Amino acid sequence: MDQLERVKDLIAAAVPENERAFDFTSFEVVSGAPPQYGTLVVETTPPFAQLYIDDVFRGWTPKTLTLPAGWHEVRVQKSGYQPWTRRIYLVAGRTRTLRITLSPTAANQPPVARFTFSPASPTPGQWIQFDASSSYDPDGTIVAYQWDFDGDGVIDATGQVVFHSFSSPGVYNVRLVVTDDRGASDAEVVAVNVAAPNQPPVARFTVSPSPASVGVPVTFDARSSYDPDGFITDYRWDLNGDGVVDATGQIVSYTYFAAGLYQVTLYVTDNMGATSQSTQTLQVAVPGPVGMPAMDGIPGVYIWGTDKWHITVNGSPTWTSPHAYRIELRTDGTFVNVSSAPGPGPTPMGLVPEPVEEGWKVVFQGQVSSGRITHTFEVRNATTIYLDIKLDMDGDGVMETSPGFVRLRTLMVNSPANPFVIGIPEGYTGPFVPSVNFRIGKALIYTQTAHFIFWMTTIEDLEGGAI
Repeated sequence: MDQLERVKDLIAAAVPENERAFDFTSFEVVSGAPPQYGTLVVETTPPFAQLYIDDVFRGWTPKTLTLPAGWHEVRVQKSGYQPWTRRIYLVAGRTRTLRITLSPTAANQPPVARFTFSPASPTPGQWIQFDASSSYDPDGTIVAYQWDFDGDGVIDATGQVVFHSFSSPGVYNVRLVVTDDRGASDAEVVAVNVAAPNQPPVARFTVSPSPASVGVPVTFDARSSYDPDGFITDYRWDLNGDGVVDATGQIVSYTYFAAGLYQVTLYVTDNMGATSQSTQTLQVAVPGPVGMPAMDGIPGVYIWGTDKWHITVNGSPTWTSPHAYRIELRTDGTFVNVSSAPGPGPTPMGLVPEPVEEGWKVVFQGQVSSGRITHTFEVRNATTIYLDIKLDMDGDGVMETSPGFVRLRTLMVNSPANPFVIGIPEGYTGPFVPSVNFRIGKALIYTQTAHFIFWMTTIEDLEGGAI
């Protein structure tokens, strides 16, 4: 430094200040042979980049340096540009020029948040797997996965694959936030519907008429079917028990052309794909005379007719032995045109006693098995008819008295009592025939000379107003 100051003083004394300029270099004084040097020139586009030689900062570009010959590590860096590095060899006594074009640093691209969950339709309390492995970063790596399951802004879990359950039904907006290695982030929100397990629908239907007749359309109505937690989307019918769907729709019509017992099955499906079914047995019979109910296969005592009274004692295909019956009739008028005729099947046992042609009391009794017997009569000058009906329904040898096996007119409604009394409508003056809206009551006393009756209802009330 002393030598440098002396040189500066000599120059200042000899050269005017406005004609002076300075430049300096460094050199090393060593013992023995001096080292060999070369010159390195570094120019960059853009200029003013930091220059490091062998990890030592040597200034800003452009820069010319005298360096010992041999290998050197050159590094150039500038904010906003990718760093440039290279290992070079410098030849003694020679000049090497590096002209470097720096590449701008690409802007960081944010990551992309994606996730799936399974099962797709979870239920309350069920564990759900949330998988974010489909997330990605276009120019780096994802370093953080953060989950908010209930939309409250609080992180509930971290990690690429996590598990969570919801305790109650509802729609939950699940949020995933991913962060990349340069601090950029992205989020995805997916609605997760947590629902209670689907309840299956309930299949129900009505049949009209039932029993049915050969060649007469039958209506099947499934409007009473329902779904507890949704709605029914499909109605399918197997109308003859062969396992094949014969019709679709809530209400369908079908005609049978052969008598017999048919298994009718309704299949319903709800909006969630659950199914249910219901099966009923439908009896289809060959139509009898006008007004005769379709009674084939249904045991009991049927009272029907239009202008003449019919009492049919009907057996059952399952009865293999005779079942006894007894029917006692009384009237406040006179029985006329009394007769009996067997129906299809084995002829019933003989009638005891034979019914009288006229009188205030008639008794029909006999036995039936799989066939039927029909008794007919008319009444003259009568306003009431008393009926006491007994039938051995279970085949134990004892005849029962029950309104359950007594069926009135075509719709086969049950009498409210047995024994019971039927009477002409109030104010009615015509003949006492089965087609009128007769009253039904219970006899407190019914003899040839005394009649005390408690009236209960009318036949049309029992039939719901339809004959």
